[in-house]
Amino acid sequence: MLSRWFLAAAILAAPALAAQDPAALTYAQRRALLAADEGCNLLEQGPRAALSAMTSQSRAVLVRAGWTPDRLATLDRDAVRAGRSHACNAPVLADAAASARAGYEGWRRLSTMTFPGQAASWTSRRTPDPDGWIVWQDAPGAPGVRLGVRETETGAELVFSVPDPVRASGARLRVRDPARAPQPGFDAPGRAKARLSDRLPMPTESTAIFASSRRIEAGSSRTPARTVFAFDNSAFERLVALDTREAIGVELPTPEGGVRTYLIEVGDLAAARAFAALR
Repeated sequence: MLSRWFLAAAILAAPALAAQDPAALTYAQRRALLAADEGCNLLEQGPRAALSAMTSQSRAVLVRAGWTPDRLATLDRDAVRAGRSHACNAPVLADAAASARAGYEGWRRLSTMTFPGQAASWTSRRTPDPDGWIVWQDAPGAPGVRLGVRETETGAELVFSVPDPVRASGARLRVRDPARAPQPGFDAPGRAKARLSDRLPMPTESTAIFASSRRIEAGSSRTPARTVFAFDNSAFERLVALDTREAIGVELPTPEGGVRTYLIEVGDLAAARAFAALR
């Protein structure tokens, strides 16, 4: 935890927004230290990356709690001002940086971490599991169906995995297109967002990302046979850039001419990736 004095500086910067909200205080303290580090180079690469990931996760908590972009921008601005209000050699910054390093040491020793969202969770591993998974989410209500990143002989790849061989020749990710909709449409008045299916982009707001390959993987004593669709690495970056509340639709054509859609929650994908990257 950061020092009390440093945390108080962030609180005083935005009393109306943060003083009575523990989640807002957590975000403010992390964002303030990041801002100080940007100007003073207080932290090493590992602690800085961990702090950045945890700041992103704290912000996602506020977004899911209903904080509007304007409120978040105000809180962010005040926290940054608090962090930059001290000289680089101020004892309070040295104390805060030391606390961040101590927290990083505990975080670094974890091998697996779960990042819960509203409807689903991302699991992240520092070392791949026996099937190569390092970051993944199991689709809610669809046992064995998974979207995530696996390590292969040629490097990491974003894949969608379905148990048993399926006849679909391809798969596509249905996501919001920032060029068509800079913000999620479910923020508009009258648009529901309680269920994950309500958080899919409307057709006029979306774009499709098509799988680049398809393969059948034989089963073993540990896992059943499955169909795996792989996507280009750029697809993962597009998912990370989405709003944490959004849903991703993974669409598989059916033999009857229809489409079967599986839902994935964006959630704390960015934090899960950062955790896996610190090996």
